[in-house]
Amino acid sequence: MSDADRELQRKLLGRIGEAAAIRALRQAGYRILETNAIYTGGEIDIIAEHNDVVVFVEVKTRSPRAWGEPEAAVDEAKQARIVRAGQNYLAQFGRQPLTRFDIVAVRTDGHNRVESVRIIPGAFEIPDWRT
Repeated sequence: MSDADRELQRKLLGRIGEAAAIRALRQAGYRILETNAIYTGGEIDIIAEHNDVVVFVEVKTRSPRAWGEPEAAVDEAKQARIVRAGQNYLAQFGRQPLTRFDIVAVRTDGHNRVESVRIIPGAFEIPDWRT
């Protein structure tokens, strides 16, 4: 498989995971506000509202060949980028609502079919993150 084919497969896997995440979040009562939102600092896969809390959601999708759990890929550097983008998202409203950072972990079967979707509320905490 060429590098271009691998990149195309990676993007397809990401789109499949994000679609599955949106379905699962809606079923769990989240209201989707934005997807693939780019703000200074980084991209936020999904911005949603759940029980009057603004939720910044990172979606991680893994095939069975991938090592480890999908959420393990959200390291401190990735968290920092999400936080910066979240700060810039909130700045446009001039208010500081309650917020949370969730991860949606998606596993596929290797044939681009979703096997499982797990919503991990409050997956990471950033002390005093709005300052």
